[in-house]
Amino acid sequence: SRKKINQEINRELLEELYFKENKSMREIASVLKTGKTTIEHYFKKFKIKRRQRSEANRIRAIKYPVWKK
Repeated sequence: SRKKINQEINRELLEELYFKENKSMREIASVLKTGKTTIEHYFKKFKIKRRQRSEANRIRAIKYPVWKK
């Protein structure tokens, strides 16, 4: 059975979180209290272009810098 999503997921919300706030799909899923595959489904449904791996790595490096000893 499918889980009922409390918040309406729409294109504007996903684009705001993904492009403006630079959240990953996993972070978006956590914020919306749903699974990552659900977010992937909506990205395909709304034809939202995903980041290239190099861009995702660059964003991750800024958000989570490597620990220094």
